[in-house]
Amino acid sequence: MEFLTNLLLNYKVFLLALFRISALFIISPIFSRNNIPTTFKIGISFFLSLLVSQYIDIGFTENLTMISWVWLFIKELIIGYSIGFIVYLFFSAYYVAGQLMDMQIGFGMVNVFDPLSNAQVPILGNFFYLMTVLLLLIMNGHHKIIEVLIYSFKKIPVGTWIINESTIQELTNVFVNVFMIGIKISLPIVAALFITNVILGILARTVPQMNVFVVGMPAKILVGFLLLIVIIPVYFGQIDNFFQKMFETLGEWLR
Repeated sequence: MEFLTNLLLNYKVFLLALFRISALFIISPIFSRNNIPTTFKIGISFFLSLLVSQYIDIGFTENLTMISWVWLFIKELIIGYSIGFIVYLFFSAYYVAGQLMDMQIGFGMVNVFDPLSNAQVPILGNFFYLMTVLLLLIMNGHHKIIEVLIYSFKKIPVGTWIINESTIQELTNVFVNVFMIGIKISLPIVAALFITNVILGILARTVPQMNVFVVGMPAKILVGFLLLIVIIPVYFGQIDNFFQKMFETLGEWLR
């Protein structure tokens, strides 16, 4: 009974918390997938907001105008969306790496339709992306994401967030870091295939009767897949560092 009484008295706080929490489920690469039922997303957002609203409070709700309330709801939506967006950007590093590798191997024109995200994605990028999602679930990283979201109510109390230059700068740094991560992941294959192209070019000049286009495409695919077999164990060994970097970035953004 006391729980319901507190909820009725603080229903505005509950709604603000609901906006922040539900925004994460709109864009997060784990929770926004189409194979997760919408009722589940709504339900878990609702119950998390119920729990959170019991432990947070705002003391400036009396004299706020309707426009002020709308602005508060927008800010809470931006906070939750930003947390999910940063996670999504880190996972997009594998799409960047996959696109670079596909262009070198010869799969640049071959994209696949991902029904879970309703987007055209590179073949190798989708492979690495799905592997990363599975590893995150195995390591209970989805619990950590929710923990960061709940922790955000402590670092950024409801209604107190101010959009400033450091916020935009941090998001810009995330873009740069994600692009660099994608390049580092694809660099071994890109470098090896560049050397392969150089060798094929030399062969084309020394053996003119050899059809480089017929020989080159299967050769690059073979080299690319052999390197993938070598890279995948290294990828598994570095995935902890990847997740650690992602959560450190989330913590820096909240601070």
